[in-house]
Amino acid sequence: MTESRLKKYLGKRPSDPDTPIRRKPVVFSDSKARYLQEESHDENVASNIVWNIYSGQESDFVIRELKGQIHPLIQTHGRLQIIVWVGTCDLTIKSGKFIRIKSDIDKAQRNLVTNLLQLEEHILENQYTRLTVLEVPYISTSQWNEFYGHENPNSFKDDDIRLKRAIDVINGVIRSINTRTGGHSPKFNLDIERPNKNKGQPIRFRINWKLFKDGVHPGRTLAKVWLRNVCKEVIYQCF
Repeated sequence: MTESRLKKYLGKRPSDPDTPIRRKPVVFSDSKARYLQEESHDENVASNIVWNIYSGQESDFVIRELKGQIHPLIQTHGRLQIIVWVGTCDLTIKSGKFIRIKSDIDKAQRNLVTNLLQLEEHILENQYTRLTVLEVPYISTSQWNEFYGHENPNSFKDDDIRLKRAIDVINGVIRSINTRTGGHSPKFNLDIERPNKNKGQPIRFRINWKLFKDGVHPGRTLAKVWLRNVCKEVIYQCF
């Protein structure tokens, strides 16, 4: 979508829930969620969310932290809706200020999927917790490296194609997990795709990277939209 369309969407404020909260929403995420948290003053429902953000960390670290905090969180808040948003750091590696795709992307993809499936099993064992796994947004190593001044960011274009394919597979697994757990994730990638229409040819979609800060983290408008959509899921799951 374009930024103007996203702003039009934000102009239509949803109604706040009129029932008491039944489950406390608790987010465990890498750095993506920080950009949503920074916009949480615009969404009343977001004041109910407990944010646990681990910048630069892979899913195994975030999930380990999650497992260690479940019982204290239950003691404090009672029933929980655990919301997990990971994946970016599982698929890429940082060298200085630049990033690139992991050399064995297939292994990285399998490890992430395994971590999420094991988390699903762990959460289902606890009667006080329910699980939502948020889908992984597309990311661009070429856009990131251009933003941070790489001399040849276009050399990472093939990596972006491979990352998109891996993310599509991972999101398919996430949808299956959410089906089993009763969770649901916004389809973040629909917000960043634009139709590319050429006469006489099928419509193709391209990603509007201008909506991002750096090819990985959302810009302010996109962060507001993603937060609004997460809050809609919080209302459905927690109120």
